[in-house]
Amino acid sequence: MKKLSHLMISCQMMKLIGNSFNKMKKLFFLNIIFIFLPSISYSNIINFENCYGIEKTSTETQNNKKNFVNYYEKYSYKVDSKLMEIQHIIIYKDNYLNSLNERMKQNFFKKISNSYYPINYIDDNYVNSSGKEFNKSLNKEIDWSLVINIKNKIVTSLVGDMSRKYQCE
Repeated sequence: MKKLSHLMISCQMMKLIGNSFNKMKKLFFLNIIFIFLPSISYSNIINFENCYGIEKTSTETQNNKKNFVNYYEKYSYKVDSKLMEIQHIIIYKDNYLNSLNERMKQNFFKKISNSYYPINYIDDNYVNSSGKEFNKSLNKEIDWSLVINIKNKIVTSLVGDMSRKYQCE
């Protein structure tokens, strides 16, 4: 009888230890998931697609949105926080590309325009890139900057004295 009660107590202890071990195992795996989850969910690349110019009135902005569809196959920005660069991609529609080049009296614009800008600052809300570049038409160096509001998906481009805002999707 004494052996049987010790056996029952041992079985009860093993069951408790087993349950505790399973709980510990679950807690261990949950900790591992919570440690790696932020790095898994944080993306190195943020895309801003279908960008169109924002104007002073909503009617002008809506017209821009419609016109951007007629002018561009693609107008987007891609922020790569790992490479610390912003990629600006423009793919012109053929009829708009031809009219641009006719106005310039040369084949200045190409079908695909792909520009890269170094990131100076990035956080959860904003991305900033700025620098200087030589402007051929003005024959001088000018300041430029790109500021991207990540939450509102608004890109502000400043080149020299000219400022332009784009709403992206």
